[in-house]
Amino acid sequence: ALLNEELKEVVENLILLNEISGVRLNSDYNFTDTTTKEYRYQAVFDINHY
Repeated sequence: ALLNEELKEVVENLILLNEISGVRLNSDYNFTDTTTKEYRYQAVFDINHY
């Protein structure tokens, strides 16, 4: 969960690059497997670039 949050912050900071005109978090899923208790997260972004 901590890595997922850190990754989202880093990707959102891509807007600071000249080649990037937009960054938007589309969705953020928690896909934790309740049987095995293995954590899995997925963040989906829309990124616009030149």
